[in-house]
Amino acid sequence: MESDDGSRVILRAVDVVKKFDELLALNKLSIDVFEGEILGLVGPNGAGKTTFINVVCGLLRPDGGHIYFRGQNIVGRKVFELARKGIIKTFQIPKVFGNISVLENLVSSASWMGFSVEELRRQAYESLRLVNLEEKQGLLASQLSGGERKLLEFARAMMLKPKLLLLDEPFAGVNPVLKNRLIQALKKVNSEGLSILIVSHDMSEIRKLCGRIVFMTAGSKLVEGPPEDVLRNQEVVNLYLGVKRNAAG
Repeated sequence: MESDDGSRVILRAVDVVKKFDELLALNKLSIDVFEGEILGLVGPNGAGKTTFINVVCGLLRPDGGHIYFRGQNIVGRKVFELARKGIIKTFQIPKVFGNISVLENLVSSASWMGFSVEELRRQAYESLRLVNLEEKQGLLASQLSGGERKLLEFARAMMLKPKLLLLDEPFAGVNPVLKNRLIQALKKVNSEGLSILIVSHDMSEIRKLCGRIVFMTAGSKLVEGPPEDVLRNQEVVNLYLGVKRNAAG
């Protein structure tokens, strides 16, 4: 599947609608994610960003529209089916298993994928090295800090060999040192071809990582483009940044 400019599209959402009773959370939302890009999905609280990625990964079923992953319509597919296809999501609040070790968290997360124990352990060590947590592999996950748990959740997602990684507020509550560690890991896996969609309010990190962002409001796409262009858009400034440019600006 290709965009109008010839770019390869890994995910295409067309006129996606999602309702919660009377609330229209997604209002005919259309978004393309290109192969190998890091796309930022930004906007005010309640814009529908998390709802959208939950629809993409199968946690929610849309009430209208189409979603294509590598050209195949995936609406109605279950979470585990989409995970097998390579669509993996992390959560804003890490869902780690606190009563088992860091290493066991990784091994158990991918045990259903049919890898041998030796392969699972090899992948687990590689994933821990990616986020510099290898020295903490024997600790219980509950002994990690909040930021380290975010790194663990990212490493666990990488165990599943994603083709499209959906990240929900990955930088929230993470200290600068660990945040930089996560950014470097994201850049590395992206350089190896992984497509990434990030929901975030952290504009400084979005600017570092994303060549393109989509700004959402009220369940719809308002504007998309390079981060600096989008964040200078007057409607975006008014809606998101809460300030207005003066006439000379």
